[in-house]
Amino acid sequence: MKKTLLLGSFCLLTGLGAVNLDTDKTPAYAEIAQGESINSPSEITLLNPGNEPKQELRLTPTVATKATSTMTMNTEMTMLVDGQTYPQVISPTTTITMEVEVTNVAENGDINADFTYTDVEVIAEPNTSTELLSAMEEQMNKLVGLNGSFLLDKQGNTKDATIVFPANMDGNNKQMLESMVTSLKQLSSPLPSEAVGIGAQWEVTNLLSTNGINLTQTANYELVDIQDNIATLNVKIEQQAGEQKINSPDASMSLTSLTGIGKGKVTMNLAQIMPISATIEMKSDIKMKITAPDSNQESLLETQSLMQMNLESKYE
Repeated sequence: MKKTLLLGSFCLLTGLGAVNLDTDKTPAYAEIAQGESINSPSEITLLNPGNEPKQELRLTPTVATKATSTMTMNTEMTMLVDGQTYPQVISPTTTITMEVEVTNVAENGDINADFTYTDVEVIAEPNTSTELLSAMEEQMNKLVGLNGSFLLDKQGNTKDATIVFPANMDGNNKQMLESMVTSLKQLSSPLPSEAVGIGAQWEVTNLLSTNGINLTQTANYELVDIQDNIATLNVKIEQQAGEQKINSPDASMSLTSLTGIGKGKVTMNLAQIMPISATIEMKSDIKMKITAPDSNQESLLETQSLMQMNLESKYE
């Protein structure tokens, strides 16, 4: 039972869920409206305007601007169940490719763009179990062909998003897509409204939902360079979540606590909506209570994970 618990918990915490997609069904539209947790407006606070000369940082893409972005993710996780430590789990490296095209730029600077997931690759690590590899391949490969659109303001805040998916997609699949949106949001960099120079620092606070967990993320950015419309930012990230229920069809789960800390670097061309490159490393500690459906026994699960994400974009 604990082996199943470990695999299931890993899938939950890495955003896999229990995917059951039937791609022959008629597509439906899922609108993720402004105000829902995964797209709540960013709260941006300028901490230090930096040195002279200063300028306003704004996204200025043109219609038909295209980018092909590749995001690579891997996770190392250690689990304790009722105080017993289990061997470290190293997930296969997952590479996801998406194509993005700007479809409209409004007079106020708002940017509409379409996106499509065009390719997914799951690469086994030396100690990857067959069960975990199969689960990830089956679920991640069904992202290929999923598409949608999003609306950004000129400071890089997500104002709205629409994802197209098969009509019978269940809650676990929605959680996986929410996690994908959250991962992309972690790699995005909302900009302050004020003019800033090198050395400027600002704080961005978001309410996010990932893997069924609602959390608060605070990111602190520092502008370390800007030349020819290309800005380089250092970022530090903190995540916090308190007690809450986690929706899962496989077990009764409740979160006790979540803490996360991370750092990274983003290089962005202000004439594009996707970063030139971005790297994020996140360390997380999650504590939860789980009761399996075939048992009334409650288990205490603690996971300590290290997740690394990298994004590279090519422009047309």
